[in-house]
This record gives sequence, structure tokens and C-alpha cells, in this order.
Amino acid sequence: MSNSATQTTAKPSRLREYYELTKPRVVMLIVFTAIVGMFLATPGLVPLDAFVFGMSGLLYLAGTLILDGIFLYYAVRLKYAPLPGLPMRTFGFSIVYLMGIFTLLLIDHYILIRL
Repeated sequence: MSNSATQTTAKPSRLREYYELTKPRVVMLIVFTAIVGMFLATPGLVPLDAFVFGMSGLLYLAGTLILDGIFLYYAVRLKYAPLPGLPMRTFGFSIVYLMGIFTLLLIDHYILIRL
């Protein structure tokens, strides 16, 4: 009996799979590019308040966490207890979800930066 037939490959954990799915290196490169662009766009140093509010997106983060939780609730209910009208309600909320995220992004970018 060969040794390779008895060996099994280790299955990666769900957390590791999720981490790879989010592509953290790509996100870090995007953030790094934004920071470099911010410093190249101004003749001197970037004002600290503009840098902090421009890079944090706290309102956007909080709003998307809430909207993601609601959307996840709809998705789990749809998978485990498919009621007759639930797919259309989930679709309707997905439209509200996209509008909400876009609105939060605009508020976070254009209104909070000017405060």
C-alpha cells in the first residue's frame, strides 16, 4: 500500500476561505494607492482631518454593517424557510440595500469631509 493513497489533504478552514475571498492584498494596494494619490494631490502635507475622515469612512462602515446584517437575515430565512413572498421581499431589500450603501457613501464623502 502506498503512503500517498492514505494521506488526505487538509481542508482549509472557513475563516481562511473567507479571508482569501476578500482579497486583502488587493484591498491594501487600493488603500495604498489612495493614500499616495492624496499626498500627491496637495503641494504640502495633507491636513490631518481630511486624511482621517477621507480614509476612515466611519459612517459608511457602520451603515453597511447594519444593512449587511439585515440582508444576511433575509438570505438565511430564504434558504431555510422559503415562504411564498420572501424572494420578492429579498429582491426589494437588495434594491434598498444598494441605494442605502450609495447614499451612505455620498454622505460620508461629501458631507462629513466638509464638517
